[in-house]
Amino acid sequence: MIDGWWNELPSRTPPQNAGRVYFEMTRDRAGSASPDRGQWLFGLDGDWWIWELIKVSETIPAAAQAKLEDASVFTTGYETPPKPTADPG
Repeated sequence: MIDGWWNELPSRTPPQNAGRVYFEMTRDRAGSASPDRGQWLFGLDGDWWIWELIKVSETIPAAAQAKLEDASVFTTGYETPPKPTADPG
């Protein structure tokens, strides 16, 4: 399970550009982990939105890989949001 925080430009702040995210992971017979279901919300309160997660390839596109390798696109130093009081499922 991943219980965390998402954010995006322009402000990277809640409630419009940041919020909670929740993923459950499963392992296939080979032991590879993949997201099974995901949910997110704006800020810390409100309705959960469903993320449709579909594996489309084993290969990460070059443009996406370049972003993942660029540390400047990641944010750090944000306070960890409070843990949920109940399973969002």
